[in-house]
Amino acid sequence: MKTELPSTRSLYVGLTEVADDASISSRKWIGLLFSGGAIVASILDYNPTILLERVPGIIDWLEDIVFTELLFVAAALLLYQVLGVTLQP
Repeated sequence: MKTELPSTRSLYVGLTEVADDASISSRKWIGLLFSGGAIVASILDYNPTILLERVPGIIDWLEDIVFTELLFVAAALLLYQVLGVTLQP
């Protein structure tokens, strides 16, 4: 199994550079799009291909589920930010 570390690193560096030059409202959109892309990659690529090649144990499955759920939470919170909705206790 090969790793894509250099391309992943360049993706993060590129997104950091774009977010650094962007306004606050643009940063919310960039984060929302990145979260959505990470969710799609996790569901459509990581789960059916990479995870199954590793012959996962229970900890691997739980870690993957928790990671994907946290991506959904981050995307939901960023969507609230983009829409201007505030959460109140």
